[in-house]
Amino acid sequence: MSLLANNSSNPIVEVRDLQTWFPVKTGLLGRTRDHIKAVDKVSLQVYTGEIVALVGESGCGKSTLGNCLAGLLPIQGGELSFRGQSAIKNNQLRRDVFQNKVQVIFQDPYSCLNPKHTVFEILSFPLLYHKICDSKNVSDYIASLLEQVGMSPEYMNRYPHSFSGGQRQRISIARAIGMKPELMICDEIVSSLDVSIQAQIVELLLELREKLGLALLFIAHDLSLVRSLSDRLYVMYLGKIVESGKTAEVLSNPMHPYTRALVQSVPTLDRSRPPIILQGEVPSFSNMPKGCSFQNRCPNRSDQCLGEPQISQAENREIRCFHPVNHQS
Repeated sequence: MSLLANNSSNPIVEVRDLQTWFPVKTGLLGRTRDHIKAVDKVSLQVYTGEIVALVGESGCGKSTLGNCLAGLLPIQGGELSFRGQSAIKNNQLRRDVFQNKVQVIFQDPYSCLNPKHTVFEILSFPLLYHKICDSKNVSDYIASLLEQVGMSPEYMNRYPHSFSGGQRQRISIARAIGMKPELMICDEIVSSLDVSIQAQIVELLLELREKLGLALLFIAHDLSLVRSLSDRLYVMYLGKIVESGKTAEVLSNPMHPYTRALVQSVPTLDRSRPPIILQGEVPSFSNMPKGCSFQNRCPNRSDQCLGEPQISQAENREIRCFHPVNHQS
């Protein structure tokens, strides 16, 4: 059992050494010459009622990992379990195990709703298909879902173009909770919204979490949001988890050089401490360096970094680094 486990019960979702690779094809015959290792041997756990955050630069594989957990992308290797029961068979999610228990809310509220369908049609199709309710009570169920996300039931006959970005995101949340999930994956769900609307959406999610007993996996860039919301934190870099632990401890005293760079890049009101921007080019997924993938940007690199660092445990957290930072800088 990991040091990061926060209780003795089985996690809702647990992944070990999860892999999702995309083939790079070339030539007229489309032969595979390489693979993009978007998710490379990632392990994490999410427990009942907790909020877990997943952070990292754009393109590091966060959304890909979230889509794998939701069954939207294939899994090439590793283990994934739901409530202690294996949920993968032939690299595909077993619907008899997962069956809608994990739902995802996407970043762009404008592209995730079909503009040709009304709100009623958008919400009713998955409910009827998965037999959450029948045609006799689907209207009442949708009305209750809209009320739970702070919208009038009268809106169910309108089309998505009638709503603002914040309202569309509320509809997406209603669609997710309608499937009665135990885990909701929130993929940058407030990054495209106004600041005032962001706070409302976050507050709504926290209310639903308490009311419905949900666990939340927040995929985010905003470390200040992550600090105030999440219980535990996973830091991802180029397909790998490089540091994980309790959010307050990781952000107040980051031990991996990459985590420290993320924290130092956040602007503050203290003019004597301007943000420090991480230097160096991000390696391409299709041309990764041997050994530690962060070595070309790391101030602590050495010849040892040419080898592959393994996850180690220190100070109640897990870290993938040969030269961790042992004190706050």
